[in-house]
Amino acid sequence: MPEGHLDGIVIRTVSSSGVIVVTAEQVPPKLCVSAGWDLVKDGTLSINGVTPMRVSAARLAELCNTNPPATLTWAPDPAG
Repeated sequence: MPEGHLDGIVIRTVSSSGVIVVTAEQVPPKLCVSAGWDLVKDGTLSINGVTPMRVSAARLAELCNTNPPATLTWAPDPAG
């Protein structure tokens, strides 16, 4: 499983049934909301294990404002 680090954020990728899943741990709230907003447009996003059915800035802020910082898990939309 490849792993990388970016400003304290741990990023891991795994392949499951041919789908790449990316996990980012220790994501600060502001970056979590911004990245979450972009990622949800192109796939399935979970924040701290919660996959929001409806996404809004307020919902992302609620999910991202945690201590310790959030964990984002994202898989691209297979339809691409």
